[in-house]
Amino acid sequence: MGLRAIIGGVLIGSLALVAFYIGLSEEGYHLGQRDIPESVLAHARTMTFVVLAGSQLFYSFALRHGSKSVFQLGLFSNPYLVAAVVFGFALQVVVISVPFLADAFKLQPLEMHDWLIVLGLSLIPFVLKELSKLFVKYE
Repeated sequence: MGLRAIIGGVLIGSLALVAFYIGLSEEGYHLGQRDIPESVLAHARTMTFVVLAGSQLFYSFALRHGSKSVFQLGLFSNPYLVAAVVFGFALQVVVISVPFLADAFKLQPLEMHDWLIVLGLSLIPFVLKELSKLFVKYE
């Protein structure tokens, strides 16, 4: 179980770094470059923040059972988990959208295409965990 937690953490951390890289490159910058404007860093930081939190929220659905798919268990069979995930995403939107919170965390609102990127990256751990259940059975 510890190894699975490490693998999940490394995957989520790696995806967060990918989000940061994408956030920089969308603005024409790259890792290691000097004099990156704060607005570009805030953009990359925001994408990283959403992927880091969002991937953990989605991943929680896949971790409900070691071998049964979330679709076998029922996506909405645990209303408290569903509510927690919805609340978690709502908090992210609030932190990003409310100016004094965004300033405190040095974040900024995302465009729709950025939301699609970060949500896609956030779903990867969930999808990989669900696919692994087809091949590896845990109880």
